Amino acid sequence: MLINTLFLFLLELLPLFLFSALVAGVVNLSPFKPTLIVRSYLIGFGLGLLLITSVDYISMAFDGRGLELFMFSISFIQVFCFTLYLYLGSKHRHARHLLAVVMILITMTTSVNFLSYFTVLWQSQGASQALLLGAIIGAGFSASLAILLYFFVMLIEKYIPLISLFITGVFLTGQLANKTNLLAQIGLIDGEVLWTTEAIFSEQTVVGHVLRSLVGYEATPIHWQVYTYVFVLLGLSLILNYKKPQLMSAIPKGEVSK
Repeated sequence: MLINTLFLFLLELLPLFLFSALVAGVVNLSPFKPTLIVRSYLIGFGLGLLLITSVDYISMAFDGRGLELFMFSISFIQVFCFTLYLYLGSKHRHARHLLAVVMILITMTTSVNFLSYFTVLWQSQGASQALLLGAIIGAGFSASLAILLYFFVMLIEKYIPLISLFITGVFLTGQLANKTNLLAQIGLIDGEVLWTTEAIFSEQTVVGHVLRSLVGYEATPIHWQVYTYVFVLLGLSLILNYKKPQLMSAIPKGEVSK
């Protein structure tokens, strides 16, 4: 029970913790207030609770393919909103709304499986103590990694401006690329594996979970996963480079990298 809870945190909630660190870096270099993060996460958590009650109905849609299509669509919307955020710039009147939508959707999707699993285990006889201990250890580990990531990104930001935006783009690209596996599961795209790196970094290890959460690492990626990753990340990189002067001008005084 303890081990299962730890891996649940790594698999489901670690991405949320790491994304929180990245968004904190983005907000730090924008005119937005930090309360934007708190409000967005509260809304996302509430929507996650509502989504749990609707999972069965969503799953039955589109001949039983509803849930897979829904999760892929949500990930696509995240990347689309972040792309618009980069293109419009943080000074645009709708920029904070776009960033908030990304945070809300990330919170909603990453919390659904965790909330479902946690609720079932909590109701199991004799599981509450191990579950609580696993949750504390898992949350502590995830929070520690998130804090380290935040300070690392802020340190690198001094030498490579807007690196927090780039890493956030890598994170969202990895999330979208991994969702292509869902389309392969329901037969919409080819699920042929391109290569395997299981012998180097297994997804079942802590390192594998961290890499999967942060950059979308997959030990056995399919063709469409690699294509999606390369083309989406290339597009985001081009937009970020094109809009760099505008994005740099929005950084509050005192935060501009020297």
